[in-house]
This record gives sequence, C-alpha cells and structure tokens, in this order.
Amino acid sequence: AAAVTWAAGSWIQARLAMRGRRAGFTVLGVVLIGAGIGLEVSVAVTSVPTWFAALGWAIAGLGMGIAYSLTTLTSIQSAPAGGEGAASAAIQLANTLGVALGTGAAGAVVALGAVPLGLAPAIAVAELSMLAVCAVTVAVSTRVPSSTAGA
Repeated sequence: AAAVTWAAGSWIQARLAMRGRRAGFTVLGVVLIGAGIGLEVSVAVTSVPTWFAALGWAIAGLGMGIAYSLTTLTSIQSAPAGGEGAASAAIQLANTLGVALGTGAAGAVVALGAVPLGLAPAIAVAELSMLAVCAVTVAVSTRVPSSTAGA
C-alpha cells in the first residue's frame, strides 16, 4: 500500500508543489505521515481490524511521496553553484543515518519495553515516539523556502 501511495504522492508534489508552496506541501506530507503512524498505534493497542495497518501505511506513504522528494529537491536547488554534489552527499548521509538511528531507537524501545509492557504496547510506545518526531518535523518544515531564486 505504501509503495503505491508514495508514488502517487511524488506525482502530486511534482505537479503542484513547484508553484511556490513548498513549505505547505512539506507540512502536509509530514502530517500525513503522522496520521498513518497514528493508525498504526491504534492497531497495536486496540481491537481495530488489521486492515487499518495497511490504511495507515498507505496514508504515511502518500505523505512520504509528497515530502521526501520535495525536501531533497529544495536542498539541492538551494545549494550554492558548484555545491550540488556536496549537498547531495549530505542528503544521502542524513537519509542513511536517519533510517539507521530511527530504526535502532525504535527497536531499542520495543526490546526494552516488551517484557514489562508486552510486545503490542512496546510497539505503540515506539510509534508514539515517531509521532513526537513528526511534530518536531512539522515545526521545522514551515521554514522550507517556497522558492530557491537567488540561492
């Protein structure tokens, strides 16, 4: 589900976000990611049907499609002339470290919480920490420039 909606989100941002509302689209993408994570939390701690998990990943995938490519493009376009390669390398490093550290931190939360809380609540705690990261990201996303003219 997430792969299809990620592609759809990329298509949407490619057609609409270049019209000057990059911060708004980035915030929208992160909010959708948070909404998808919120559905995932409900699957872990309530008796909602398991298809909610697919719905959650679909919503989060749409948000990733909207926000991920847009922030990468904006970063590269904002680089000084001749610095695009360094910007691209920094983005790649940040992506790799973000995935590794985020996955490791969530795994540690689940591993440490599984015995005292149980597996499902420990997963919910890890997902709630992801929601906190989304909240910080929304605040930071408002600073994405609408245009890179003069960068």
